[in-house]
Amino acid sequence: MNEELKARYRRDGFCIAKGLLPTELITTGINDFREVLLQQLNRFEIHETGDLKSDMEKLLKRDQVAYLSVLRLSAKLPQFRRIMSRVEIESACKKLGCNTPTVSASPVFHVISDNLRIEGGYFGFEAHQDWPSIQGALDGIVAWTPLVPVTINNFPMELVPGSHESGLMTGEITPNLYKVEPSNYSETEFVSVEAEPGDVVFMSFWTVHRTKTAGCEGFRLALSNRWEDASEPSFIERNYPCAYKNSVQREWITEGFPQKHEVISALDRIGT
Repeated sequence: MNEELKARYRRDGFCIAKGLLPTELITTGINDFREVLLQQLNRFEIHETGDLKSDMEKLLKRDQVAYLSVLRLSAKLPQFRRIMSRVEIESACKKLGCNTPTVSASPVFHVISDNLRIEGGYFGFEAHQDWPSIQGALDGIVAWTPLVPVTINNFPMELVPGSHESGLMTGEITPNLYKVEPSNYSETEFVSVEAEPGDVVFMSFWTVHRTKTAGCEGFRLALSNRWEDASEPSFIERNYPCAYKNSVQREWITEGFPQKHEVISALDRIGT
């Protein structure tokens, strides 16, 4: 993270650190994701093609619940967690003013493709700011990294340079985000971010951004997480608040499960 990138981040509310991460880390993460996907394909006796997008489409077509479970589980893969907590990212956050970095929550695994669209589900987000979703440190930073090449026509992020200077904009709280009122920006202000695996986009919690969908096609995979500064004065004064909440479902998820023989069978896998 050089001085030019720091100045760009302060001016625009975002910057792109090209080649910050070793690409072999991304390859390993994708392979781990493939393994989780393959387990569900095998469950339904679906023949694997070797093409990640095609195999994801096959599982979605066969069983949407199983497909979504793969995405949820994949965000918990150790390799994806390791990627987003790399010292290179932490160091960059420090240089961007996040003096005592803390990780707000688990990484988010982003998938978007026309053929992987789910009715009523995620297909890119409208223009929004991230701070209302966490309500913590005022100088928080989003780190976003692609797992596949992202071009102008492949669902890139679009950001409004300088929008972080406006602070909290007028908007609407929705179930998934804080949607910024269109009167706060002009369509011509958005800038598309093209990136390769290994690149990391750093963005202020206040920067207005969205996913470009118009005129796009293909397949985009990405990871993101949020970093907060534990030494930011208002964060300290407000006792380190966080809108993220952890909860435990105490009722049985699968009624009647597990039986003793199922537990023993699982234990018997140890060492095999």
